[in-house]
Amino acid sequence: MKSKNQLSELMRIEEVMKHFSISRTSVWRMEKNHNLPSVKIGSMKFFKKDDLEKLINKNYTTHLY
Repeated sequence: MKSKNQLSELMRIEEVMKHFSISRTSVWRMEKNHNLPSVKIGSMKFFKKDDLEKLINKNYTTHLY
């Protein structure tokens, strides 16, 4: 069973959109291109906050130069 801390790291798409100020289409595109893994629980799809931060940091450092 997952601990409460691990579950709190999961974000719904609406939370991802708000927290990172990106559109639903952007989240969908990142997932479709296999840049952002998701977890499906029942009919709900979740994303790990760590995965999102890694993806953003990777893209940020890549585009700096």
